[in-house]
Amino acid sequence: MGCCETLTRIILVIINVVVIIGGVMLVIAGGVFISMDLNFFPMSQEYSASVDPVSITLLITGGVLVLVGLLGCCGACFQKDGLLNLYIAVLVFLLCVELAVFVFGYVKKTKVRSKVEGGVTELFGDYRNYYVVKNTTEFDNNTVVDVNFIQFNLECCGIDGPEYWLDGVNDKYPPGCCENWEKNASTAEGLIQCEKGKLFEQGCRERVDVVLGTFGIAVITIFVTIILIQILSIVAACVAKSNDASV
Repeated sequence: MGCCETLTRIILVIINVVVIIGGVMLVIAGGVFISMDLNFFPMSQEYSASVDPVSITLLITGGVLVLVGLLGCCGACFQKDGLLNLYIAVLVFLLCVELAVFVFGYVKKTKVRSKVEGGVTELFGDYRNYYVVKNTTEFDNNTVVDVNFIQFNLECCGIDGPEYWLDGVNDKYPPGCCENWEKNASTAEGLIQCEKGKLFEQGCRERVDVVLGTFGIAVITIFVTIILIQILSIVAACVAKSNDASV
């Protein structure tokens, strides 16, 4: 085995070790997202906008990458062209699938954002109609929990700011608008006075955009990194096979 071939196989092994590590990280990331139960409206299923599908995709992608990385390492270490052929074929297939998923996700991102923002608007509107405008007598207690948890967790108040909850007569806010609100505290009152300087000033529409944007950037960065590593892996595997053929 020549120096060039040995170097190529070492590079291939290193790349696949990185692939395995990346796969493990994706599995961990997917598990963390699921354990966080990152659902904007956990109590009100009619407004539900969970990111579990993305988390499950990360888990599956991570598991597949670990298997592919092991396959590539075995092919390089044991000098088995059959394994390298299978490795290249699997990588090309995965690359096509990931590009399709990436394009699909990019096209659908506006729809996801609209769904979440629409859910927030409707949820907050129901809360406002009951506690501020008082033009309805029926209200779901789960909505009370969701509205306050959304505002407290995202550190925001109202759709576009605290004034959303004011109508010229009411000067109180949902408990979740207050920085010092305890999550386990009662929300029975619906509206309370926040301590001076303890009111979240940013609107929830803007905060939702920030959260979705950050989540989207993280997912895009992960997928682009994976795609680049896979392309390098394919090139390295092809070079290793070419060196074998020339020996």
